[in-house]
Amino acid sequence: MGLLIDQNNWEKDGDVYRVDLERGTVRTTVRVSYGRCARFSPDGAKFVCLENQDIVKICNMDGAETLRFKAAEVSAADEVVCSWTKSGIWLSYAGPDMHLYDSRNGTLVKTVRLGDRRWIGRHVCLEETAVGGQQIEPCARALAFLLNDNNRKLDLGDGCGVCPSPDGLLFTHNLWEKGRPHQTMRIRNRALNTLQYLYLFDILPYPRKESQGWCWNNQKWSSNSNDIILISAGNSFPQLTRCIIPWIYNYKTGISHCLHVNQRSNDRRMLHDFYEGRLWSEEEST
Repeated sequence: MGLLIDQNNWEKDGDVYRVDLERGTVRTTVRVSYGRCARFSPDGAKFVCLENQDIVKICNMDGAETLRFKAAEVSAADEVVCSWTKSGIWLSYAGPDMHLYDSRNGTLVKTVRLGDRRWIGRHVCLEETAVGGQQIEPCARALAFLLNDNNRKLDLGDGCGVCPSPDGLLFTHNLWEKGRPHQTMRIRNRALNTLQYLYLFDILPYPRKESQGWCWNNQKWSSNSNDIILISAGNSFPQLTRCIIPWIYNYKTGISHCLHVNQRSNDRRMLHDFYEGRLWSEEEST
C-alpha cells in the first residue's frame, strides 16, 4: 500500500492518493487528502501529512482526519520532513532542530539538536536509532546521526537525500556523478562499508534511448520494510516538470513495480511511502 502526492516538488502541497498494489498490479488508487510528506503510522492503519508546512494532519486510510495540530517554530522558508516512529511524529527542518510530537494529542514531547544551521534533517527510522540528512555548506555531504549512540555523526561521503532503513542499520543516498545527477544511489551500513551501487536504468525498466535526462528526485526506504526502496523517477532534473512515475524496488529480490497504471503518462505523482504486506479495504474502516 502506497502514498502518492500529485506534485512535482517535495516542498509543495498536492492531492494525496492511497494506492493498493497486489501481486505487482495496481488494484485501486483513491484520493484521500491534501498536503505533502505523507507517511504511514507504524501499524499501517493511518497516515500523517503536512499542509502549508506547519499543519500536521493524522488521517485514517479512507482520508477521515482524526487529529490536526499546528507545529511549533516553523517558518514559511523551512523545508519540513515528517516521520512517524514508535514514539510519535518527528518533524525535521532546514536547520539543526528536530521535534518529536505525541501522535495521540499533538503535544511537543522533545526537541533534539543535530549538526548546525547548515544541516538539513530527513527521515527518522522506525526504531528511532538513526536519522539521515545532508550538509549543504560548504559542499553537499551525506550525513547520518545515530540517536541511540549519543547522536554520533556518520559521514557517508558526497551526496544528498540520506534515508535510514527502518531498523536504522542501512543508509541510502543519491550520488552526484558528472553528467548524470540522481541516477545512482549508494547503500552503506553503519561501518561505512558500501554494500551496493544501484543505477537507475539497471533497476527500473526504462529503455535508455527513450530516457535522456531521466533521474529520480529522491529515493528512500519504506517506513516498515528493509527490502523496499521508494523511487520517484521522471524527466528534467531538479523539478521533474514533465512527468514523475512512482516505483518501489525490492532490494532483496531485485524486482521493481510501478505504482501507477500508466507508465508513460505526463502525470506527476511522487511516492512518499509504501507499507509492505498491507492492503486497505472498506471492511477495515468499519
